Amino acid sequence: MAPTSALSPLLVHANAVVQGLAADTAKEAPEDAVQQLKSIVFAITSAGRHNKKLTSDEQTAIWKLVCILWTGKLWADFKDYETAEACYAKAMEYAHYLMEICNTADHSQSFKEECAAELFGLYLDRTAVAWQLQQKALASSLLGRARDLASNEDLGCEVCFQLSLMLAHVHAKQAQHLLTTRQADGTLDSGEAIGLLNAANEIIGNMTSDDEDPAMDDKIMAANQLSAQVYRQLAWAYLEAGDKPAPAMSCIRALRDLPMEMTQQSVISFLALKTLCQLGKLDEAETELLSIVSSSAVSLAICLGSVKLVLAAIAAQKKTDSDIVENSGLAGVKSAVGLIQERFADQANVPVQLVRLLLAQEKVSEAAEQTALDICAAEQTNEMLTQEEEAPLKEQLFTLLYNHATVHFQQRSYSPAGRFFQAAHLYAKEGNKAKTARVMAVCNIATRSLNRALEYVDIAAQTEPRSVYNAFLRLKIHLLQQDSKAAGDQIKAMLSCEDFSHEVLRVAAQEALAAEQGHVAKAALLHLHSLVEKDKEAAMFQPGDEAMIISNLVKLVQEIGEEPEGSVEQQPETGKKDTELSEMARLYVKASSRLAEVGYQRFFGSDSTGRATSLEWLAATAWNAAITAGDSKKYRDAATLLAAAGSFYEKHPMPETSTVQYQKMAFLMAASAALEGAKGAGECEQAVNDHLDVASKMLQQYKQATQAITDRHQSLGSAPTRTEDKSQVYMLLMDFEVAVHMGNLQGQRDVLEQCKQISSFSAESMLKLAAFSKGASRSTPDIAREALHAALKLLLSKGHAVRYDQVAQTLRTLVEMSPNDADKLKMYQEAKELLAGLPSNAYPDRELQWLVSTCWNRGAHQAKFQRSEAAEQYMRVALGLLDHCNSLSARKQMMVEELSKVVQGKKGNNRAEAPSTKSPSERKRCRTEDDVIATAVPLADLMDTSFADNNHGEPS
Repeated sequence: MAPTSALSPLLVHANAVVQGLAADTAKEAPEDAVQQLKSIVFAITSAGRHNKKLTSDEQTAIWKLVCILWTGKLWADFKDYETAEACYAKAMEYAHYLMEICNTADHSQSFKEECAAELFGLYLDRTAVAWQLQQKALASSLLGRARDLASNEDLGCEVCFQLSLMLAHVHAKQAQHLLTTRQADGTLDSGEAIGLLNAANEIIGNMTSDDEDPAMDDKIMAANQLSAQVYRQLAWAYLEAGDKPAPAMSCIRALRDLPMEMTQQSVISFLALKTLCQLGKLDEAETELLSIVSSSAVSLAICLGSVKLVLAAIAAQKKTDSDIVENSGLAGVKSAVGLIQERFADQANVPVQLVRLLLAQEKVSEAAEQTALDICAAEQTNEMLTQEEEAPLKEQLFTLLYNHATVHFQQRSYSPAGRFFQAAHLYAKEGNKAKTARVMAVCNIATRSLNRALEYVDIAAQTEPRSVYNAFLRLKIHLLQQDSKAAGDQIKAMLSCEDFSHEVLRVAAQEALAAEQGHVAKAALLHLHSLVEKDKEAAMFQPGDEAMIISNLVKLVQEIGEEPEGSVEQQPETGKKDTELSEMARLYVKASSRLAEVGYQRFFGSDSTGRATSLEWLAATAWNAAITAGDSKKYRDAATLLAAAGSFYEKHPMPETSTVQYQKMAFLMAASAALEGAKGAGECEQAVNDHLDVASKMLQQYKQATQAITDRHQSLGSAPTRTEDKSQVYMLLMDFEVAVHMGNLQGQRDVLEQCKQISSFSAESMLKLAAFSKGASRSTPDIAREALHAALKLLLSKGHAVRYDQVAQTLRTLVEMSPNDADKLKMYQEAKELLAGLPSNAYPDRELQWLVSTCWNRGAHQAKFQRSEAAEQYMRVALGLLDHCNSLSARKQMMVEELSKVVQGKKGNNRAEAPSTKSPSERKRCRTEDDVIATAVPLADLMDTSFADNNHGEPS
């Protein structure tokens, strides 16, 4: 091989070429760089061929070794580690030639050292590539070979020292890489790093040097510097392992034994602090912390990191030791914070970073919170951060304080939340001031500091005077103060706010209900419903919202009843307070009107079950309220509620037969209630007419529903039920009564004709028609008599038992209502014919006595006025009636004699009389005297006076 003077410069040149080629990889392809490298190697081997001490095989092996070695270096610089490893593996096949040179005495010392350096470099280069390829076993083997080579005494102390120093440095460098590079799972490989650093420590400990070496001091300094580096990294590795603080403390002690100028005291103090924190020695850690932050040589980053370590240690110890004092160790933190502020008083970011540290713990202690608040409240902090150029830092501090306050707020810790919101308000920009003030108000509401809360709302109103959230908070406060009037004013104030949304009214109603202020909730819902009515295009509200609002209003009215004095609702013009039923009626009028206007789908929304639950609930509630109103004789409200119930049932999307029945009955009952209202309206003609109009409309609605039922029965081929028949009769009765009250004669006749055609219309119902017509203020006797005749016909019809007491009563009424003698006589004759066909003793005897006595008395009355023809007819009919009245049979002889007198008188009256010479007035007076005398002539009593005809006096 060539002498050192010939070989070494070429090797240096080859190394330079490799570094240059690696730097120019962007310009040249790796293959071109390898070709350049081969030319350099050829020059090296050419020089080596002049060395006569090497055999031809040795020269060839060295040429190949050098060529492959430098090619591997080049590929490693190109980060193609797999190719580089292949080159290094190939080079190792020829490495034994260099090893033999190092171990034999045939070559010069300088040549042996040169070969050892090349071999040592091969080991280290391949080790670096093995680490990159995660071939840890190979790397360990190569490091072992390198260590053996560095300890080869044949190479001399100087070479061994340098090789050992280099080897320890490689260990430390790889350990540093492991401690700064996280693995895929996010952890550090501290275990391998500890192994490497311990090996480095051992290598340093085994390093030797010639005592007479003039560079001894420099070598010791270099060894100490590397030892300090290794101990620092080793302490850090132990601390990263998490469970080895004791070995870390040993490393720190070893560091402190080294010369001070080599140990970087600030770093050592930081490591000691971290170690003490892991050991749980908070008192010693507090002392170390103060030592760190008070040193002018310690940077801000280390100061802040030290505070963070202590805070984390305190938090960790609290988790494991429940008996630890709440603020243990925080006195030192507070002092350290003060020292940091003093040292870095001119840096505006320091307060922000300190607050971030103090509030960054999982569970922040009260002392740490107070320290953070003190920092924020400091005048110096406020002055620095309120400068325009520090706006980003000011925003950061605001965010820190606001977020921490929010955490307390979410945990319902309202007092500390209020303190931090208040601190945040100091650093809030204009856009956040109102929001922060409102949250402060909420915290005070939660702690029941209501007046203070109002003050914060006023502060928010200074920057956002027309915000709906201000009005909402005032509403909340007034609700808690039980001030319904003030709360109602805030409901109205919301409507004029710039950022008003109808959803605010929903929440306001919920808040009012929670505060048991039903009147305020009702006011909010009424305003909300007004917005629904104005939303013609359904832009704000969803289908079904209106039904929900109405339902809630109905529930509220049921719960709160009458409006109290000073209520938020406007009183009616009459000055009277509305009752619960009247309020319900008004709501249902509005609801039914809106349902008719917008339709089922928009009013109620979709119902996946198809049961129309909301509709049925509203209808049933209206029905029940109407029953209550009827019991209270509030017929107007009852009619209104029943009409609404019917209209709801009418809109059912999938009506069953029972639904239509409910609808029909609701309208029928509404008509009945309206009719009762008309009867009770007294002299107020307008009120009567209004009630009658409602009754008439409801009956029309009922008829339409009835037709729907009829059509359904026809389609199904079924007959009407007994209940439907009864309802039909009831409807006809009301229809007739309405016509009577309205004076509608044609309407009465039409209804009466309908009644005659219906088989289910009974005699009792006909008698009711007669009673309606007879007893009304606008009485129609002709229609009453027609109804009585129809009733009499039904009473005597076949197919059921005859109730003779009703027959007798009907006959009596017909006789009494007969307008003239011809009709009366006709009715008496009908009675006589009727009695002829009845079983013996079927007709009530007392009624027979009444018929006989009234008919005879009528005849006697006619006889008084010399109307013999009529008298004879009445008396003969009376004698015919007497044949059926056994209780008066003893009077027959007397009656026959009286009849004979009337007949004889009739013949005498047929004689022509001489003209009278008396004046008209005298003739009238004489006629009157004759009447008195005739009336005074007593006939035999036919019956007890208690059965006398009230219209004609006692029997004459």
